Amino acid sequence: MDERESRGVNKASTSAMCSSLNDCSLSTNKRKKMNGSSCDPTYDFFADIDLIKNVCDQSNLEYATSLLEEMRNNVGTAQIDLFSSLPLPIALKIFRLLDPKSLCKCMLVCTAWRNLCMAPCLWKRLCTLQRMFRLCSAETENEQLKKHTTRDGVVLWKEAFSERYRLWRNWHAGRCVIRTFEGHTQGISCVQFDGDRIVSGSSDNTIRVWDMKSSAMPGLGTMTLTGHSDTVRCLHLSGNRLASGSNDLTIKVWGLAVNRTWSSIACRQTMIGHTNFVRCLQMEKERLISGSYDHTLKIWSTETGQCTKTLMGHNGAVICMQSDEHLLVSGSADLSMKCWDERMDICAMTLHNAHDNAVTCLRFDNERIVSGSVDRTIKMWDLRTGKCVQTLDWKLSEGHTGVVRCLQVDSWRIVSAADDRTIKVWNLHTGERLCTLHSHTDGVTCVQFSDQQIVSGSYDMTVKLWDFGSYIGHSLTAYTYVFQGMEYTVDQQAASSSNESDYESENNDVEKLPFNLAMFDFKQCDPKRCTGKKLERYGFVKVLKLGTKFPGLLLSPSGERTISLADLSYILNGGLAVVDCSWNQVENVHLNRAKASHYRLLPYLIAANPVNFGKPCQLSCVEALAASLYMIGLKSNAHLLLSKFKWGPNFLKINKDLLDAYAACKNGPEVIARQNAYLQTLAKEANEMKQRPIDMPESDSETDNDGGDNGEE
Repeated sequence: MDERESRGVNKASTSAMCSSLNDCSLSTNKRKKMNGSSCDPTYDFFADIDLIKNVCDQSNLEYATSLLEEMRNNVGTAQIDLFSSLPLPIALKIFRLLDPKSLCKCMLVCTAWRNLCMAPCLWKRLCTLQRMFRLCSAETENEQLKKHTTRDGVVLWKEAFSERYRLWRNWHAGRCVIRTFEGHTQGISCVQFDGDRIVSGSSDNTIRVWDMKSSAMPGLGTMTLTGHSDTVRCLHLSGNRLASGSNDLTIKVWGLAVNRTWSSIACRQTMIGHTNFVRCLQMEKERLISGSYDHTLKIWSTETGQCTKTLMGHNGAVICMQSDEHLLVSGSADLSMKCWDERMDICAMTLHNAHDNAVTCLRFDNERIVSGSVDRTIKMWDLRTGKCVQTLDWKLSEGHTGVVRCLQVDSWRIVSAADDRTIKVWNLHTGERLCTLHSHTDGVTCVQFSDQQIVSGSYDMTVKLWDFGSYIGHSLTAYTYVFQGMEYTVDQQAASSSNESDYESENNDVEKLPFNLAMFDFKQCDPKRCTGKKLERYGFVKVLKLGTKFPGLLLSPSGERTISLADLSYILNGGLAVVDCSWNQVENVHLNRAKASHYRLLPYLIAANPVNFGKPCQLSCVEALAASLYMIGLKSNAHLLLSKFKWGPNFLKINKDLLDAYAACKNGPEVIARQNAYLQTLAKEANEMKQRPIDMPESDSETDNDGGDNGEE
C-alpha cells in the first residue's frame, strides 16, 4: 500500500465512529475500502478535531482541542494518524477525558485506538473517580474488585467497571427482582439489613430477623425477638448487635449471635430515661444516641447503659437524627433542624421553618443535608451556609404525593419512600428522578439500601427486598421484577418481550380507528417531545392548517361545554381533534384560528406525561384524546393511543376512578357534577391531612385506656 492510500485509509478510520451502525457492522477491511476510496489524499487535521467535538464533554472540549492544536504545530502534515503519533501518556491523557460510552465508540475506529481504549488506567479512573460508579463503602469496593482479580494479582478494571455500569443502568431503569417477606401482624415501622439478614420492627411489638440468602420462600422469619411492650419505632444493626427503640419509652440492645431461637433472651441491655416515645436512634462502638417525643436527644454509654448527656433545644418531638464523628443533626416536629457540636455540647446552627410541616427524615454528608417532611417535599441544604439549594416536590420534580416517611443517601443517589405507596430514586447532584418503584399496597414507612439492594417496610405488613444486581451476568429464569415502576413476572423465553405494553393483545384487535383524529399545531412545543407529532408518525393523527374548519369535535380551552357520552355521534361522524400549544403560553394563543363544528372541554384529570407529571388538567395531546375516547366508551382505542408511549398506561392507572365515573355519565352536566363531588372530596381529605398525626398512625396500644404491661415477655 503506497503512502497516498495509507493516508486515505487512516482518515477513513478516524471518521468511522461517526458512520451509521450498519457501516460499523461491516468488517474492518470493507469499511477501509468503502471510505478510503473517496477521501482526500492529504491528511486533514480537522477530522480529528471534529471527532473530539463529537465524543468529548463540553467542559473538556477546549482542553482536548488545545492539546491537539499544540501537537499540530509540532508535527508536519505528512503524519498519517495524529493520535497514533502522539506519545502514549499524551494520548491516554486525551482519552481520559471521555465518558464510558465514548470510549466504547472509539474502540470501533481502528486497532490502534482500540488498544489505547483498552488501557487499564482509563477504566480504573472511571471506577475510582466518577461518583456515580463508586460503591457505597471501601469494603464493598474491595470485595467487588477481588472478583475481577487474576491469580497474578492483576485487576481487570474494564470487567470491573462493566459490572458497575450494568448495575448503574439497572438503577436508572428501575429494573430489579422483588422478594416479599410476610409474618408481622401489623404495619412495619423500621428496617435494617446487612449482607445476610433483614431486621424489621413493627406495631405488633415484635422484631423479626429474616434470612436474605435463603432460597426457600420467605416464611415467618428465622428469629422473632419479643420484649418490647409497645410499637418498635426504630432499629440500628451493627454486626451482631441490634439496638431498638419503642413507644414503651425504652431502648434495648440485642445480641443476635447468642441464640437463633424464639425468645427474648437475646436482649443484653435495657436503657430507661426518656419520658416519651423513642423515635430514632443510632448505635456506635461505645455509645448510642437517641431522639424522643420528649423533645430531647440523649447519649448513652453502651457499656454501662447509663445516659451520659442530654441535648435540649427542640420545641417538639425529635423524629429523626444522624451523627457523624462530632456533628449531630436532628429534625423535629417544630419544623426545624438543628446541627449540634458534640465536643462543646452546643447547637451550632438551627434551620428554623425548614419545612412547612414536621421534619420526618434526614441524612447528611460533608456538603449537604437532605431532609423529608410531612409537607411531601424533599429539600437539600448547604451544610456550611444552611441555605436550601433545591426542593423536590410533586409539582415540579415528579416527587411524592404523600408524606415523605424516610430517605437514605449515598455518594450519588437518594432513595425516598412515602405514604403514596411508592419508592423513588433520585440523582443526588441534579435532583433528577431516576425511577419510581411500585409494589407495596399501602404507605411505605421505612427504607434502606446498599449498592445492589433496597429493603422497605410498609403499613401493608410486608417487608420487600428489591434486588438490582440480579441481572448482572445472569440470565433470566422466573422472577417477579420491576421495570420502570411496573411489576411483571417473566421467564427465560418471554424475557425478550417483557417490556411490551400491558395492552398488547388488545392493540392487536384494533388495526385502525373507526373515525378521524386531527391536530391544530401552533408550533410552540418541541417536535421531538410532542405526543401529537408522534401520533402523526404512527398514522393516527392528521395535522391541520390553522384557519381550516374541522367537521367534527375539537378539544380546546375555548370550549364552553364538557365532553360526554352524548358527543359519541359527533366523533364517529366527524372525528375528534385537539389543539397543540404550550400550557405556559396558552393565554397568548389565537385559539380562534382552530375552527370546528363543535368545541368541548375536558373535566378534571391528572397529567402523567413527563413534562407536566402530576399537574391537574395540563394534559398532552395523546392524554386528551385518550381521555375523551375513554369517556365516550371507546376504551380499546384509548389504550391503543397510549400504548405508543412508555408512560402512557400510567395515565389510565392514575385517573382510572375518575375516568370510570365520567364514562358513566350521560351528558356534560352529569360530568361536571361528578367532577365537583371529587374536588370536594379532595378538599376534605386535604383538611383531614392537616389534622393527622405528624408521625405514623397510632397503634392499638397507644390508644388503649388501660395501658400495657411495661415488662419484658
